[in-house]
Amino acid sequence: NQTGTPTVQPMFFVYPEDRNANSLAYQYFYGPGIMVAPVTVENSTTTEIYIPDDIFYDFYTHETVRGHGEMVTLTNVAYTTIPLYYKGGSIVALRAKSANTTTELRKQDFSIVIAPSLNGTASGSLYLDDGVSIEQAAMSCIDFSYDASGHFAMTGSFGYEAGVSITSITVLGTNSSSGASAGAYGNVVTEKAMIIPLTGPRSVQL
Repeated sequence: NQTGTPTVQPMFFVYPEDRNANSLAYQYFYGPGIMVAPVTVENSTTTEIYIPDDIFYDFYTHETVRGHGEMVTLTNVAYTTIPLYYKGGSIVALRAKSANTTTELRKQDFSIVIAPSLNGTASGSLYLDDGVSIEQAAMSCIDFSYDASGHFAMTGSFGYEAGVSITSITVLGTNSSSGASAGAYGNVVTEKAMIIPLTGPRSVQL
């Protein structure tokens, strides 16, 4: 909406300097923060996926995955599961609850997932409008940031009153109660429940 960047991005779009990413035909990013690595062989529960030289976090278990620019083998992948990973350095806004229609989904609050990079920082954004109008009377373009000391900030424009809030913030791979030191990562997951309206700038120490 703002830059023309595609929602579905090939691996080489996110890692343009990684030559191994050029030949990955079925692995891709959904937005800048979630890597999708589907099983493409019928009736198979095993697949090989490419993990770039970066840090990732399993979407379902939140386990830290340190990539080294190599293929890895996944086994026992359920037929109803698509392997997904948060990219290190990303902040992703997820709806806290699902709904049967897009109208009802827009009424649901947000959960924020912070996936720190190797140096402990992360960033992301959230665009909001009424979801219906061709020409928007109001919109919000919200920027999220997180530093290695555990400080979360929300800035940007807040022109659209969505009527929803952030109800939880989850930090992956670090112990936010003691602060995340630069370059430190592990499997500790910290989740904090809170109410942050999406109506103006906010700063929180996690």
